[in-house]
Amino acid sequence: MQIRTPTDLGALLRERRREMGLSQAALAARVGASRQWVVDLERGKTTVALGLVLRTAAELRLTLRVEASSIAASGIAELGLGPIALGAPAPPSKKAKKKATSTKTTRPKAPKRGASR
Repeated sequence: MQIRTPTDLGALLRERRREMGLSQAALAARVGASRQWVVDLERGKTTVALGLVLRTAAELRLTLRVEASSIAASGIAELGLGPIALGAPAPPSKKAKKKATSTKTTRPKAPKRGASR
């Protein structure tokens, strides 16, 4: 079967789980996930962790094979298969990068002279 979208993959995994007579809870226990995670996977949610998806496929005795195709980079984006969807950490924001490289230290301000307390 050719998988083109996360929804296609979810449907395939659901079908296989049912063929094997497993409940969502039983499959979740076998792969170390929650039942809700299995529900999300089967619905094609794009933010599931790739490692856990692969472990789930292996538990269902499925082999996934990836082949090069002529899908353009824009096609990949349409499928929602960016770094976050694959479980990789999101790249740091500009603000986070600036904060990480900043060497400026701040000192507490001294009270103004003549200020009443």
